[in-house]
Amino acid sequence: MNLPDHDLKLKSSFVISGKLKVPTAELGKRLITVPNLKPIRGDALAFTLMELGGRSHSDLKILGNKFIFNYRFKRKSPKEHAINLIKLLSILVCINELYEPELASIYPSIMEVLADYAEEKTYGSKKTENIELLIRKQKLLSDANCSLSFKILDFQAQNAKLKDEKEILVKFSRDVIYGAMERTGINASNVDAVSKLLGTTTEKYKAVWQSVFEKESA
Repeated sequence: MNLPDHDLKLKSSFVISGKLKVPTAELGKRLITVPNLKPIRGDALAFTLMELGGRSHSDLKILGNKFIFNYRFKRKSPKEHAINLIKLLSILVCINELYEPELASIYPSIMEVLADYAEEKTYGSKKTENIELLIRKQKLLSDANCSLSFKILDFQAQNAKLKDEKEILVKFSRDVIYGAMERTGINASNVDAVSKLLGTTTEKYKAVWQSVFEKESA
């Protein structure tokens, strides 16, 4: 790999596992067509990623079902890791129909980049010194949201149960009142007569009347 910049002394890598949908030889041929990705002489499954000006600070190696992306840089920075992770993900997108990466293998790399950015995060003129405290607060918030979600589901279940019970009571009240009217010929709007017939108070019958009949006619 051509490295004209002699001060690129640091080296890191991302390793992605996945499922090959085609033989590795066919995958290697496809990678040759990816922009700026050039095969390394003598190895059909090793490539170098060319940068602007013909320089190369990174290379890609296929080993079994793994993609190993090595890169060099001058000094550690969140931006450097993020840029190189994006380069690798961009290559994977170009061959998505030939190779299916496992999310579980990509996740640690993404979290590593996010953690680097979190450690560098500044608030005004102060730098965050205790990132673990922020992580604990985030976890507490996540747990609280989870607990709240369970409570909401419980309330929804209780509401559905009460709604079913109300529908049963409304149907029962309607049947009782209609039955009484049919036997006696009294109109349901005759509050005093129907309430005496049912053996209840006028106030209770009015409440049932408003809940059952007035809502039906609304």
